[in-house]
Amino acid sequence: MKYAIILIILFTSCFSQISEDSLWAIWDTTYLYDATSLDVETLWVDDTTFAGVDFNIGEIRYTSRGVDDVSIRIQAYFADPGESNVPGVIVGHGNGGEGSLELALGTAVGFQSFVLSISGPGCGDSEGAGSDPINWINTVPNVKNSWIFQYSVSAIRGMTYLLELPQIDSNLVGYTGASAGGIMTFLASAVDRRCAFSFPLLASGEWELAAECPNAWFLLAAGDSISIEDERVVRLCQHYDPTNYIGWHNIPTLAIIGAQDEFFPIYALSTFWESYAHSDARLLVVANFDHAVYYANDEGEYDSFNNSETFAEKTLYTTSAFWYSIKEDIPIPETPQVEAEFSAGTLRLTAEINPALTTSVKAWISVDSGWTFQNYEMSGSYITPYQVDIPLPDGFDLSNTIYFVEANGLGYYLTSIPYVPIPVRLRPLPIDRISAKQNVKTQVSIYPNPFNSVCMINLPDNMNYIVEIMDVSGKVIRRWEQQSKILWEGYDETRHKVPSGIYLLKIDDKLAGKIIFMK
Repeated sequence: MKYAIILIILFTSCFSQISEDSLWAIWDTTYLYDATSLDVETLWVDDTTFAGVDFNIGEIRYTSRGVDDVSIRIQAYFADPGESNVPGVIVGHGNGGEGSLELALGTAVGFQSFVLSISGPGCGDSEGAGSDPINWINTVPNVKNSWIFQYSVSAIRGMTYLLELPQIDSNLVGYTGASAGGIMTFLASAVDRRCAFSFPLLASGEWELAAECPNAWFLLAAGDSISIEDERVVRLCQHYDPTNYIGWHNIPTLAIIGAQDEFFPIYALSTFWESYAHSDARLLVVANFDHAVYYANDEGEYDSFNNSETFAEKTLYTTSAFWYSIKEDIPIPETPQVEAEFSAGTLRLTAEINPALTTSVKAWISVDSGWTFQNYEMSGSYITPYQVDIPLPDGFDLSNTIYFVEANGLGYYLTSIPYVPIPVRLRPLPIDRISAKQNVKTQVSIYPNPFNSVCMINLPDNMNYIVEIMDVSGKVIRRWEQQSKILWEGYDETRHKVPSGIYLLKIDDKLAGKIIFMK
């Protein structure tokens, strides 16, 4: 997904919008819904047990369209619980990925449904052009030659296959997928009138707005091979940014995304959801999680710590609760609504929370352009709004503070649409970007971490190092020279206690870890 989305976000400018009729004209629903042209071939079938559930499994091929409308064969794996009147789900993969039996089975367990895991064109054993960035922007002269269009077409054709199966409940079919699969989910569920629900993950619209971030590291990664005025990119964004499909098909939708997503920045997400939100759409923004680099891995690249477990837990609980509400036709709790006031250095947040979501209510705020988020418990009751007063650092107010509210209950974690001031544009470049990109690591132990009184920093080989502790803006707050063992009690160079938060450890000009200080 990484490089394709880089292209989408980077090379977009103020493009004129095209009409809904022009958009609709590229989607040939007569073909998309035509089961007679699928020419389905079953390669193999078997039985298996996964997570304690018995499934019929197999692999198929069916016909879709590729570049210049040439017929291509799409690979797909299915997981069938062997029951009648079951929901049907198409699940998509991220850019550069492919469908798999494991993805089909995992999704089938979660949704208790028949699942088809597809490989997009040119991915896995599917025919067609692959998901290389140049194929995403292959829109001139024919916008239908874009890989993301062909991926979405192959998904809708997969839905046509599902709806031919006698065990499928035709009133309960939908799409899900992450990253490129999330974009496919937005597009396919907007176009396909047979779709009853959608679960897009790690994806958003407003690609043009996302391109306004001049400091995002991923902008630098793409290089100068394609200009911002390139007609191919203009046409890509005009036709396939999910923003252009708002209002096409308002069905129950749960979108889940990290607050620090590199490819879909929070200010673009916020603007998109202000327009996209409808009565059956819900949003979960997971704080301190991104698309794969900063907060979603533990490989030490850039400023990373692995918050994947939190993301997975909230995703699992929320999708399960949302899915149960859809199947049982139970009302979905409303999105939290938030108002803010700032006075005398204090931010007061007041939230209207559905009574079903009051197990835990938290305010998440960022005062470093979305680089990190801290949470504050809000207090309230069934009859009074939830509130919290948050002291802000000097120089901060509603013009430079990002916030949203997360409410938990009945299995749900739902969030308000993030508030992002217009001038704020994502987080700054990672500290020591070049060294981090080369994946330079220093063996170091930090214990305890998090800490509230003192932590010990042990460096390897009894050598002497220059050690610095920085805040997330890159400001050095403490420095030691020629030491291999350090005790840090949370003081800066002037012997003032630093605020609670996340601090970066730098050793000999290389990032070496993260320290969390909690008073």
